[in-house]
Amino acid sequence: PKEGRLRRVAFAQCALLGEDKLMERAQLPEDETGRFSRGLALWFAETFFYSAGYEPFAGIGVFAPQHFALFPAEWTAENIRQLYDTTEGGLDDVRTSALKSRNGDYELTLRIWEVKKFRQLKSFSTRWTPGNVDAALAEFHQQIRTYMEWTALPAGQGLAYAAPAAPAAYVQALGGALGLFLHRKEMLPVAHAPADAALFLRAAQANPDTPFAQLTLVTALQRQQVAGLAADPAALAHARTWLAGDAARSAGLATLAL
Repeated sequence: PKEGRLRRVAFAQCALLGEDKLMERAQLPEDETGRFSRGLALWFAETFFYSAGYEPFAGIGVFAPQHFALFPAEWTAENIRQLYDTTEGGLDDVRTSALKSRNGDYELTLRIWEVKKFRQLKSFSTRWTPGNVDAALAEFHQQIRTYMEWTALPAGQGLAYAAPAAPAAYVQALGGALGLFLHRKEMLPVAHAPADAALFLRAAQANPDTPFAQLTLVTALQRQQVAGLAADPAALAHARTWLAGDAARSAGLATLAL
């Protein structure tokens, strides 16, 4: 529960600038770039779910029930208006983002739009290479939290939020988890969900002290079982070990089972 008027903010799926054949690629099983475009919006929405004063949303494109959407250009004022018009209760702000890559160098830009006047308020950007992606994303995440005056929820209201130590792997896991969720909702075929638990296990191992990463693995394994996908022995072993440990008990999650 949150008190007072909540600021309703949406984080839109990240546009992928300069990428080739995005429409064709969107019709294929998901790839790392596509997962990032969705996982980034989910990561920020999750972050502000755990902040007092905010009611966050993630705006993700889907050609249901066939495949996800990929965006070749930055969201326009008209895209933002459409998101506003289709969000029950409306929105105060929308955060759009765009990723450009060239020869292993990446640049991410996030823009903050005031919905009332459909005008841009501020923008942030960061750059990284594969060698420093986690540090760059962690610093960028902290910048956005500081600007938006992120405030922790009072103690005793569920899990205490902690940013992942290895955000790149966690963003990939969130993007993959969405595919499994939408398959369960009969909005995507199973081919557009991760066939194994490798990316979820990687995120859990890279973020051993982050309950969110462990729960993403647990949930993914449960949904893969429901979808009839073969269980990954290494992922099952990791998840069961975590559920039986002190971290799960202290978080009140020891009753979960696989």
